[in-house]
Amino acid sequence: MFLSSFAVSWMYNAYISTIDKDDIQMETLVEQSVLDIDKDELVRYKLGTRTTMAIFVLFILKPSDPLGMMNHLIPNETKIWHEFKKQVVGQLGTDDDELSFTVLDNSATEEQGLVADLIRDAQHAYRCFREHEKRKEKATGATDIIRTTNMRNV
Repeated sequence: MFLSSFAVSWMYNAYISTIDKDDIQMETLVEQSVLDIDKDELVRYKLGTRTTMAIFVLFILKPSDPLGMMNHLIPNETKIWHEFKKQVVGQLGTDDDELSFTVLDNSATEEQGLVADLIRDAQHAYRCFREHEKRKEKATGATDIIRTTNMRNV
């Protein structure tokens, strides 16, 4: 009896592990029109690190308490991280091509690797955000032209 329950349990776990969770999520959110998004509008960004993801999310969502959100997404509380978060949050409304980090460049020698990684992650997230904004503007512009054309024909 024990061996048969063990075998059934093993087969069930093997079956569950083969289910593609991304397909289920896509089907639930997109195909059932939960989010009301056309499949052609979906864009996947490969962000690489948790820091990049957190900064990208911060720029996309523009929360009312950005520092609180950064602290929630990246709970590190060292001096370097704290200064990095403050500088990223300070540049939320910027329209520059790149983010700028001033105080981080003067950190200790042993922390230069971390600082370089943080700046690289932030720049990558910001470039992805700018790409997202350009796609959104292009899509919105095309939609506005279609709406205007349709209204003239009515």
